[in-house]
Amino acid sequence: MKNTLILLLFCLFAFSSFAQKDSATIAPRDRIYLKSGFVIMGVITEKDSTGTIKLESGHREFSYRADEIKKIEKEKPVKPPRPQIYGFKKMGYTGILECGYTYMIPTSQSNSASMFSLHFINSYQESPLFTVGFGFGTEISNRELYMLPFFADFRLNFTRKHNSPFLELAIGYNGVISNVTISDGQGDYFSRYHFFSGFMVSPSLGWRVRLNPKTALVFSLSYKYYDTNISLNYAQYNGNYFGTDYYTLYTWYSYLKSQAVSFKVGLQF
Repeated sequence: MKNTLILLLFCLFAFSSFAQKDSATIAPRDRIYLKSGFVIMGVITEKDSTGTIKLESGHREFSYRADEIKKIEKEKPVKPPRPQIYGFKKMGYTGILECGYTYMIPTSQSNSASMFSLHFINSYQESPLFTVGFGFGTEISNRELYMLPFFADFRLNFTRKHNSPFLELAIGYNGVISNVTISDGQGDYFSRYHFFSGFMVSPSLGWRVRLNPKTALVFSLSYKYYDTNISLNYAQYNGNYFGTDYYTLYTWYSYLKSQAVSFKVGLQF
């Protein structure tokens, strides 16, 4: 797993931006001022020894004698404005499908765990640099622990180029499904899945690599902080009196603060 993460991190920084060539220069035109007051613009194609000039203008050819011409000027070479380069969509809907590896950092309240994550984000491209959207997903561990995050997603690209670093911020709600084992007070234990929830926030730093104008690969390293509010109801056995079992009902409350780091690879379209 360690070697795989090192390889993925190397791929994250292995891409570079492609250089863009300058636009072609527009050929200069000739401007002929006639003694009659007219001004003709085009390209001089021929000039003979008598001073007669042939000029091509608008797919037509004109000829003027030297005694008809007052003066001739040549325009300076002009470069057209360079078109704005957008590495990806300028505006509109964009979807992001991500999968990755998540490591839960151990604390005094919880153990470490490795998790596989899968997220889908529906976003709107407000500008070439900024997207806002809503995401949901699942994170599955090998410890009978499942997470269901729902979050608002904000992304800021640093450049308009084909390949661009970006910042992401996910803020929302983290659902947790966990298998909890409880004693029945008579020496027996039983397991049951319970659902808990709490606030989550996850900042990320990533890199977007354009495949074509509508599709890109995204790589990101994320940190995740989330709360879990735990509330468990259970019955404590008190004994059997006159053929009847008696129990006392209890509710156990706890509040966990957890952290995790993850590496994700995704497709933006």
